Amino acid sequence: MLPMFSSAQTANRTLAVGDPAPPLRIKHWVKGAPVTALDNGSVNVIEFWATWCGPCKDSIPHLTDLAHKYKGKVTFTGVDVWEDQQATDERFLTRVDQFVKDMGPSMDYNVGADGLPGIMAKTWMAAAGRTGIPTAFVIDQHGRVAWIGHPMGGLDQAINAVIKGTFDIKAEAIFESEQAKKNQERNKQAQELFKRTTQPITAAMEVKDYPRTVAAIDKIAPRLGAPQMTWAYYGIRFKALAKYDVPAAQAYGRELAEKTFKNDVNALFQIAYTIAEEETPIQPEIIDVALQIAKRVVMLDKDEAQDLDIMAHIQYRGNRVQDAIATESHALARANAQGYSEQAIREMKKHLATYRESK
Repeated sequence: MLPMFSSAQTANRTLAVGDPAPPLRIKHWVKGAPVTALDNGSVNVIEFWATWCGPCKDSIPHLTDLAHKYKGKVTFTGVDVWEDQQATDERFLTRVDQFVKDMGPSMDYNVGADGLPGIMAKTWMAAAGRTGIPTAFVIDQHGRVAWIGHPMGGLDQAINAVIKGTFDIKAEAIFESEQAKKNQERNKQAQELFKRTTQPITAAMEVKDYPRTVAAIDKIAPRLGAPQMTWAYYGIRFKALAKYDVPAAQAYGRELAEKTFKNDVNALFQIAYTIAEEETPIQPEIIDVALQIAKRVVMLDKDEAQDLDIMAHIQYRGNRVQDAIATESHALARANAQGYSEQAIREMKKHLATYRESK
């Protein structure tokens, strides 16, 4: 499966400034007190982000400063969305847990995460025609959407005006509507360009023409832009190479682990995840190189539970069941020690049970 363009459909935009805020249906609360109501006479800021998003990371200290500045007057809630648009389970929530834990006091406000099937992304971001993160929504004392925008661009001023009662919500609604139309057209063009750009890769993969897949990736991937999309193509290229040129795949995998991304844990994590996500067996000639990538992630991330979980799945797909059982057991122990959510731990227990049953 190819990485998806991180976006939402904007043609049926149903949420705008001046409208009642949608309900908060957050699947997983990571930090702080869960917020359940937005029409209780207080001001709320709901900010959407993801762990892979560089601008989101840059905004976190600013949001913390604002949360301190308006303490007792405004409630700030960060909601992780689009964390992994290829996910078929919610293992990605463990990544959010660890990210927030690592941020510590630098991320000093309520934090939640959108699980499957992405309710918050649909009812807030897609409904408002927003396709990029970070995006913040200011909700006024009456539960209405008062302002939508980048948290580094006018959020402080909007909050201050809403608190004072001087915010002109009607004028903002007109301005936001005009901007939304412009953004919709830009996003439409961007999505069409992405589809056209990646179509040769998709077409080659659909017919299992692996040499053509590799050639298309080599030609196209450098132009895709967003790192989190490009990283996945390294894993796809590795898997495609392994189908017809094992020595080349071995060399390529070692190059990724030892040179290209030797110290880039985020890139290697995405590559390892892409390798692990299929259910087909990994060839005996390839498993050692696939595990080299996974082990590098585990080493760089200092025995992080989510990384061990991925490594165990690669071992399982490579018919190293006993190793998979040992690694998943270690992942569970680390998950408990690292304060992972009950839901994440349940998923790891399911994986361990699957490995044990296959013996």
